[in-house]
Amino acid sequence: MKPDIVGVSNGSIFIKQEFIDGDVYSDPVTLAHDMAEFGWEKIAPAKFKHIKSGAIISDARPSNVIKAADGRPLPFDVMVDDLGSFADH
Repeated sequence: MKPDIVGVSNGSIFIKQEFIDGDVYSDPVTLAHDMAEFGWEKIAPAKFKHIKSGAIISDARPSNVIKAADGRPLPFDVMVDDLGSFADH
């Protein structure tokens, strides 16, 4: 599921991607728990670091992350502060 870039304007990237069925999180404690289950460490309020890759995301509030039907947390409206080793792909 790779999104398609449909435009760039004033530092924003506009993408389109397939619909993801799931729910937003209701509280930050549950979000932090689920993020940890998938290799993300909470390093500040609404900020997580991916332990294996070193990637860092911020603004990962409960309303900005979908809990997919399979339980995975899927950040969708966050800022990528550091790509970590994902930059190598």
